[in-house]
Amino acid sequence: MTVGLQQQQEHILWLVSLLCCGACVVVGFVVVVVWRKKYSSWTRNTRLVEGLWYDKHIRDRRVYDAMMKVNRGYFVTGPDSFANQAVCIGFGATICEPRVTAIGLDVISEIIRPGSTVLELGCGCGYVTAILSILVGPTGRVVAVESASGLIKQCQANIAKIDSNLLNRVIFLVSDSKLGSPVHGPYNAIYSSSAVDKVPPTLVEQLKVGGRLLIHVGPETGFHQLIQVDKRESGLEPAIRSLGNVRFVPVDNAGEQVTYSKSLKMPIAPTYVPAPDMSPEQLEQLKQQLTENNLNI
Repeated sequence: MTVGLQQQQEHILWLVSLLCCGACVVVGFVVVVVWRKKYSSWTRNTRLVEGLWYDKHIRDRRVYDAMMKVNRGYFVTGPDSFANQAVCIGFGATICEPRVTAIGLDVISEIIRPGSTVLELGCGCGYVTAILSILVGPTGRVVAVESASGLIKQCQANIAKIDSNLLNRVIFLVSDSKLGSPVHGPYNAIYSSSAVDKVPPTLVEQLKVGGRLLIHVGPETGFHQLIQVDKRESGLEPAIRSLGNVRFVPVDNAGEQVTYSKSLKMPIAPTYVPAPDMSPEQLEQLKQQLTENNLNI
């Protein structure tokens, strides 16, 4: 009797242990599922874009939909992929914070329609390139200019993760961002991801009448103005608007991005600081600068 009772107790203990192990496996599975649902790359991307929409950095539904389709985590690796901050992407370049991207895309999307031709200066890791390629549609074209050939390859590989068919809408060029690409113009819109000390005349010349240039203008050591320049009919002054202050990655004379300021002795990160439009006096000064550059607009 004693031996039989002992065996029964051992069986019961074995069954209890088995049930406990099974319960642990189930709980672990549930935890993993919940964690993946909460923190997966696509979920985090959705939350990022919804936040930008809620904060009204995105107002155009087409931009919202396009950014939902382009997972930022496929273009930026590491724990800061979805953080609202600039992130290094290699080759001495950075990708700007999502807020800056959203504001710029929202402004430029007012001009972009299916079939449009868009010039992107500084395509970097391809995040904005992918979004623009969705906005222009199958009949449109994005001309992506980048000074680092290594980034071009990275850009192409990243876009292919979203949809390799999008690559058919993009022409990639290794060139000086300040020069643009006149041979593929004129453009409905030009989106610059780099900063310059003054508006390059050649870029405005490459716009169609009614086209829009979005560019960051200012000195290396200070903040830049996020400037919108609309090209109008010949003889009319350009329509210029300041969208706020931005510290952005400047472009040097060789067309290379400068991510380290020698004068400031610190990295230069793309950061958006909300600001009111330029005063009439500041706008007049900028128009005067464009006149001095002999822009044919």
